[in-house]
Amino acid sequence: SFDFKRAELDLGGALAAGANFGLTGAYENGGAFRNKIDNQLSNLAASVDFKLAEQTTLLTQLEWQKQERTPDRGIPSVNGKPANVQRDNFYGSPHDYAERDSLSLGAVLDHAFSDDTRLKVTLRANSMELDATNTRNMGLAKNDTEVRRQALHFPKQKDFVFTQFDLTHKVKTGGIEHQLLAGYEH
Repeated sequence: SFDFKRAELDLGGALAAGANFGLTGAYENGGAFRNKIDNQLSNLAASVDFKLAEQTTLLTQLEWQKQERTPDRGIPSVNGKPANVQRDNFYGSPHDYAERDSLSLGAVLDHAFSDDTRLKVTLRANSMELDATNTRNMGLAKNDTEVRRQALHFPKQKDFVFTQFDLTHKVKTGGIEHQLLAGYEH
């Protein structure tokens, strides 16, 4: 429908003794039921899981994504209800666009001190860049034949690093099992 196309890739397996990998990817391209709307998305994700010792694993992850699309703010409203207009009309501008690029890296170290006590350390870093021009329809003008619109341009850059430490311990009191958690997040 609407010239929608999608291709996917999913591979995985052993790299060596104690090391497994996964690789997934996708590409899609298509329109929408509303005129002049396009969407293109590319995604690639990879992971490698290492068994460092009998009780210790390290999972490394990478994800890249790029999206280019036409923002669609829908149809105008009249008194809080959809206007009586063709649903496939596009009320944005021919210059509207949104481009988003993101890259995410991660690592999870998991160590079991015993069957009951485990330490998990997670580190994630992410970078996202967005550049967009978007025309919002603000409803119909008083004569109900013109659409009031507002164009916005918003470049955005987000970067973050996240760390989390979780120490869990299972205990049993009487017939009830508990899992205690102590953690730190920054």
